[in-house]
Amino acid sequence: MTTVDHDLLIATLDRLKLTAIRDQLDTLLDEALEDDVARSSGVPGLTRDCPAR
Repeated sequence: MTTVDHDLLIATLDRLKLTAIRDQLDTLLDEALEDDVARSSGVPGLTRDCPAR
């Protein structure tokens, strides 16, 4: 996966007047982070609730 400098991306999109794309990317990033947090916090609960085999 390629890392992107978030501040540079936002500045470039603003400069090019692509604010709608910027807003969509921000929304997608927020959703991805929420999903990642939900998944990572759910794993310990799953393993704790499962009986040992």
